Amino acid sequence: MFQIIGAMAEFERSLIRERVVFGLKNARAKGVTLGRPRAQVEVAELARMRGKGMTLGQIAATKISPATVSSLLKEPAVSKQALTWPDLNQHPHAGLRR
Repeated sequence: MFQIIGAMAEFERSLIRERVVFGLKNARAKGVTLGRPRAQVEVAELARMRGKGMTLGQIAATKISPATVSSLLKEPAVSKQALTWPDLNQHPHAGLRR
């Protein structure tokens, strides 16, 4: 009895899978963009905010996660000069540099 129910469930699951795959292929053929939309972020703006002394969490509260802010600021496209303070002695973590 349970084997029959299990076989029916497996068959139904395969039908669902076929329909989903067909739907995705059909959507791609029509040019539909699938998935979550990317957040539009200006890296220069992030660097400016970080230069003002804002924490990653404060910057991220705008629209993206702190990990994303950190990885965007570590990219080579971000100028190190944009991230420096006018006077390094004013930096609250001046002694904690790595």
